[in-house]
Amino acid sequence: MKAAKVYDYDTERVPLIGNPTNRLTLATKDQVFINVIPETIKNPATEKVSIFLNKRGAFETHTTLVTGEGRGLYYWTRTAKTYTVIANKLYAGSSTTAIHTLATSTGTCFFTEVSGGTDYLVLSDGTDMVVIDTSDVVTDISDADMPAGPTAPATLDGYIFVVKSGTDEIYSSDVNIATAWTSTSFLSAEMYADNLVSLIRQVNYVVAFGTYSVEFYYDNANATGSPLKRADTVAMKVGLAARDTLAQVDRRILFVGQSQNGEPSVWQFNSLTPEKISNEFIDKILTNEGSNLTTAKGRIIQHKGHALYIVNLNARTLVYDLDEKIWTEWSTNSAGAHAVLPYNFFVQGANNTILCLHNTDGKLYVLNPATFTDTAGAILVKIVTGKLDFGNTHQKRLFRVELIADAQTSGTVSIDWTDDDYVTFQTARTLDLVTRPYTKSCGSFRRRAFRLQHSTNAAFRAEALEFDYSDGIH
Repeated sequence: MKAAKVYDYDTERVPLIGNPTNRLTLATKDQVFINVIPETIKNPATEKVSIFLNKRGAFETHTTLVTGEGRGLYYWTRTAKTYTVIANKLYAGSSTTAIHTLATSTGTCFFTEVSGGTDYLVLSDGTDMVVIDTSDVVTDISDADMPAGPTAPATLDGYIFVVKSGTDEIYSSDVNIATAWTSTSFLSAEMYADNLVSLIRQVNYVVAFGTYSVEFYYDNANATGSPLKRADTVAMKVGLAARDTLAQVDRRILFVGQSQNGEPSVWQFNSLTPEKISNEFIDKILTNEGSNLTTAKGRIIQHKGHALYIVNLNARTLVYDLDEKIWTEWSTNSAGAHAVLPYNFFVQGANNTILCLHNTDGKLYVLNPATFTDTAGAILVKIVTGKLDFGNTHQKRLFRVELIADAQTSGTVSIDWTDDDYVTFQTARTLDLVTRPYTKSCGSFRRRAFRLQHSTNAAFRAEALEFDYSDGIH
């Protein structure tokens, strides 16, 4: 026998977690999650899973160098310094005195590290390459046999490998000598008719990315020519849609890819296994970028216990959580509005701090997990739900809506809602995170979406919305 209801209304709890579900290419309708990190907590005894949205940390000024275009950033554990390229200057650590002047002043610069008998960094700006030793002495690689326009250097077994710009050719330095090259030490990526765009080291392979293809090579210790040999079984007919989205963490590499017969999408190689990790909603956003997509930048960071792939597009920043397998967005505060993050380069520095280079102001910033206001202003957390109807289109009366969230020592959240498919929102109400974040007498609706916004200088972690409502008029 079914127990009688104690109250003359139903109570429903709806989790806040989810992926963006934009039906269009813009974020004006459907689910949106901005400046939060998803967290899954499982009770080992009951196996019950709770999923929270946790506010990201703050971007705070760390080091001021000189104003100019931020082009590259690398942290070298051997010297415990960051190496920063701004305009045509290379800086070591926090010194504002450049250690080298490059031939170019715009475009991405690439670093790779060589260790062994002699430790050094290799820096390429797409025109020239230089070697940086542990005393910060910089030496130009002037060997005439080095290919023109070397890009994206990768290292394996003492060799430096680069792509010759505009070709399918991979050149290698002499073993253990980055400054010495031989004209015949190259091979062509011939499995597909495709020019190469970039290289990256993956496990014991050099991975060659073309515009529409990926090939893997291993050190075959050939006596002449290139030491590499192609691993035929792991090639893939998807290439780089945006060269600077290629990023790596542990045994995983991620990139915004494209094929010759489909929309752009985001891919991951976990060791040697490819996997598409974007959904149809993210693919629509990437497609909407059009020709701007080629300028997208992607980097992987570890923040608040999560590996996050940050992709800066033309007007928004997408974030993929590699552990939770969920997409969100991040933004910076631009006069109270959401804007794309102004940082394209991230590194893990001393004491596991995350440092990032501003695109224009000549400063390094630290992503601080324990603070809650950016140097640029308040962190604008925004959560928009899908349309809720509790399984039918009956008219409902909403008596109470409560945010299930951590109690804080300070801070508030605004809540408003829309009953006309995100066209107009009602006047926002304020929920108090110190006492109990709820509001009453919320009117009637058939299908309703809710919007939560948090901008106070305080922590914020929320799990769900809870509703008391009656299902009345049909």
